[in-house]
Amino acid sequence: MFSASLFQLPSEAAQINPLTKTSYFSGPCAADPNTPQFWKKLDAQLSKYRLCTSPYRHIPVSQSPLMPRTNYVSESPTQVDSCKIDNYRSGRTRAFGLDRELHLNPNTKVQIVPLYASDSAPGTGNPARDYSGYIKYLKDFVTYISDGQSSFSISSPNKYFKLKKPLVTYKNAHQLTETARKDFVEAVDAGIDFTDVDYAFIVYPPGTNLDIAAQVGGGGILKTAEGDIGHVIAASPLTYKLGDGFHTMMVQQPMNLLHEFFHPGAALEDHVGSNYWQNGFAGDPNEPGMGNWGLMAQSKTDLITWEKWLLGFTMDSQVYCLDNLDKATNFWLSPSGVKTTNKKLLVMKISDHEVLVAESARAAGFNFKLPKSAEGAVVYTVNTEESRVEYGLKIIRPAGTKINSQPFILSNASLQKGEFITYKGFRVQVVEAGPFGDVVTVSRTGK
Repeated sequence: MFSASLFQLPSEAAQINPLTKTSYFSGPCAADPNTPQFWKKLDAQLSKYRLCTSPYRHIPVSQSPLMPRTNYVSESPTQVDSCKIDNYRSGRTRAFGLDRELHLNPNTKVQIVPLYASDSAPGTGNPARDYSGYIKYLKDFVTYISDGQSSFSISSPNKYFKLKKPLVTYKNAHQLTETARKDFVEAVDAGIDFTDVDYAFIVYPPGTNLDIAAQVGGGGILKTAEGDIGHVIAASPLTYKLGDGFHTMMVQQPMNLLHEFFHPGAALEDHVGSNYWQNGFAGDPNEPGMGNWGLMAQSKTDLITWEKWLLGFTMDSQVYCLDNLDKATNFWLSPSGVKTTNKKLLVMKISDHEVLVAESARAAGFNFKLPKSAEGAVVYTVNTEESRVEYGLKIIRPAGTKINSQPFILSNASLQKGEFITYKGFRVQVVEAGPFGDVVTVSRTGK
């Protein structure tokens, strides 16, 4: 989940981003003058309530023609399968070795299930048009972050289907009941072909009261005539009147809804540690998790590359796996938000259940609002021995770096040129940086 709070961000001095050819933004919640028309009314409404408006679009970027001057290894020192640690004690999906499908992935097939009822807004519109912005956003996201082949699709009928009972009958806090799933399928099964569908996306007519049709995820299985659909999410309707609590409106924002997609779809957990910094200052302030790095850490930045690899968006050929290390070695990492087949992920194996991970962050793609000050190499650990949900991933920051909250939590944790971290026998230092990404030197500390 994510906080509904918003901090006001100061304007950053205009500097041109060499990748996007636009000015840098001051942070992920900064206003975007080029917000697509479809989202402008929602953007204004969220801003009215001082809620963060994460990116409504992306800026496609190709790999910079500039190259590092530092010598680096071009191939993974170890077979990448060695770094695919298993999920072990993780309560949710944190690593590999799970016997289940994970969605969204490059080949997910999504089916929109449009419903209305006697207590909803009239079901006279066309859901494919009413939710065209969401359809485009999902397509853009999966297609852009897939560095390999993608056959992702999302389909919608051109009408809403009426339920026999009022929507208020099915109101749930987080999951659809068995009765709701049965009634929803009964309403649409004759009109929708669910053949080979991986994910059902339930929507209601815009204007429907948010208090009777709030976003719910997890919803169990839809048993259709064509087979079972194992991944289901229902969205808050695109309604511009605040419901009971900020959360109902927050998830209308597409990056927030995308975050929610990965809960029932892949059982990804939030990466916020104790939640002290992210949600109301409750918990241990020394357990910030990933701060706001990553889609699953409050939907302000792009999906982290470890999870892109886990879900199939990043290919094995784009990963350095480091198991044994005899001498200091340089690795070049292309920016995670750039469209390229170059190496993007460095995984250092600590044990069978823990790895240290490094990726390069630049203001590009779905991270185009990343402030210049946050660009750098992001280093974090994935620990599947940690059984507590939301604690398994955490940023590793340079010694003496304090936890900041603006422009986003732990934005100051990325490594700039010359900076380094040490963790369980590994030392990772950025030795060269530019629009091409980061070159990091990895050495052993003897500890």
